[in-house]
Amino acid sequence: MYSLLIADDEMIAVMGIKEGIDWRGMGIDKIYEAFDAEEALRIISKNRVDLLICDIEMPGLNGLELLDKVNEISADTVTIFLTGHARFDYAQLALKKGSFDYLLKPIDHKKIQETVQKALEKVKEIQEQRDFIRSYDRISSMWKRQQPILVERLWQDIFSKRILSYEHLASLMELYNLPIKADDEVIPVLLSIELWQIPLSKKDEEILKYGLRNMALEILQNNTDGAVFQNHDGNLVMIIYPNTYNGVFIPNDRIHDICKKIISTADRNLHCTLSCYIGEPVTIGKLEESYNSLLELERNNVQETNSVIFQSRFNVPEAEYPQAPEFGKWQLLFELGRRDALLEELDNYFRANIDKAVNPEVLESLYFGFMHMVYSVVHRNNLAVEDIYDISLLHDFSITKSYLPLQKRIKEIILQGMDYFENKLENNSAIINKIQEFIYENYKEKINRDEIASYVYLNPAYLSRLFKKETGKTLTEYITELRIEEAKRLLSSTDYTITAIAEEIGYYNYSYFSRIFKDIIGLTPGEYRKKFQGIEQA
Repeated sequence: MYSLLIADDEMIAVMGIKEGIDWRGMGIDKIYEAFDAEEALRIISKNRVDLLICDIEMPGLNGLELLDKVNEISADTVTIFLTGHARFDYAQLALKKGSFDYLLKPIDHKKIQETVQKALEKVKEIQEQRDFIRSYDRISSMWKRQQPILVERLWQDIFSKRILSYEHLASLMELYNLPIKADDEVIPVLLSIELWQIPLSKKDEEILKYGLRNMALEILQNNTDGAVFQNHDGNLVMIIYPNTYNGVFIPNDRIHDICKKIISTADRNLHCTLSCYIGEPVTIGKLEESYNSLLELERNNVQETNSVIFQSRFNVPEAEYPQAPEFGKWQLLFELGRRDALLEELDNYFRANIDKAVNPEVLESLYFGFMHMVYSVVHRNNLAVEDIYDISLLHDFSITKSYLPLQKRIKEIILQGMDYFENKLENNSAIINKIQEFIYENYKEKINRDEIASYVYLNPAYLSRLFKKETGKTLTEYITELRIEEAKRLLSSTDYTITAIAEEIGYYNYSYFSRIFKDIIGLTPGEYRKKFQGIEQA
């Protein structure tokens, strides 16, 4: 449905037009009235008016001046002029200003109706065009929001060789409105994440990596054209485009400054240590080869961190083996729980070797040696490594790229292990106390290892190992000592027969009791009674 405004300084003219035509049958459901141009402007400024039927001769602003104002505040309004003056210059000026038609008074309603019907077709056309523009703007806005994702996917496809022809690449670059051509050179930059400075879950790491990618892209695009994306290896890659106008890249010092800003922002806001490896300009067809060279450059750099490294200026140092760690000493401190002493040993070791230009194989060997030490300590304590550590963390050898992440990981493993052993030591002491109490209350009975294990909810074999480790005695030795101590007390302080005493403490075979007693005390039960009762009587 449409809206209509009738503007004329003669009320009879306004009411005649309003009441003389079936406007609803023409699709007009809202009609406004104005008796001068100022009132007409107030109505149009507050309401949507699709069609204006307006007299030219009115007091104050005339109809032609009103049309100028309407074109400013409601350009979609279609205007039909009515006038009693058959002046060609009026008609010419009205049409020039954009009026739809120019009708002379008096005019019958049929003529008005025919003209309005044509004008409404114009209104419909304007509205459809306006709706199309709105839809286009909405789609264009969505496209602009999606374009970075599409560009990122394009570079991922290039690296994964899913784009096989020059023509296909050229068409996609044109479609995505990239400021480069398929045969242009670009500069690849590897953004190498060396260390997350805070503990992160895999999910948190991916979220921060996403934030790092967006941050790097914003810094890059504030200085020059380019893209940042995560490739099939999970590495972040930055692509620097040449200047759109002259095909020349920004100078190396500006590339250096961009990378330094990315590094400092990542360190400050994302707790991330990273380095930038900058390649030489290459065609898109040579990108994979250039990227692999940057990976090799990264792999051989174990000294520099938080650095900007140009491929053309980097010389790979010869490997220099560090001094061998004193794993025996480390293991002893680890087992004894000497936390501060071991951490000091580690700091001293890495401080002494940090400047040596070792290669990753050397660092992997160092890590393997350390892991062997950890496994040895864990197994000596009758535990499984899985009880203490996340195995995927232990087997993550990405930290052997340089000393800094390797040192951080070794410290994490040591501290986690020591925390576990300290907690376990406290738990073990409580368990041993509980076992000893149970034995003391029941040692005169025929108790066995399975009964004790069931009481403390432990595996019988593990119970035996734990008790021996914590007390230095086997369960049998401990129970026997309790029984013999009680036998000594009864022999020296009562007149019970030796057989009765043996049964009292859980031995129902006199000969066996006598043999055990002599093995431990050095005297038979009878000899012991004579000796110690004699002492007491004296």
